[in-house]
Amino acid sequence: MTVLITPAHRRLLDQLDPAGHRAEELAAHFEEMGLDFEESGMAGLDGLGLLHDTIAELGSDQVLQLHVG
Repeated sequence: MTVLITPAHRRLLDQLDPAGHRAEELAAHFEEMGLDFEESGMAGLDGLGLLHDTIAELGSDQVLQLHVG
């Protein structure tokens, strides 16, 4: 799966803010998806922080390509 993220996606920054989530909540989500591992909650928070900060710093002429898989 490949997703192109543009500065227009800044509208999602509040949802991607790791401060608005708990490691336990993310671990439960990963467990429901069958993707749980010991540190899944912390990994989820780290991933949210990375996405949040990267999108926040995108220039008006930049695109982030996110490829999973």
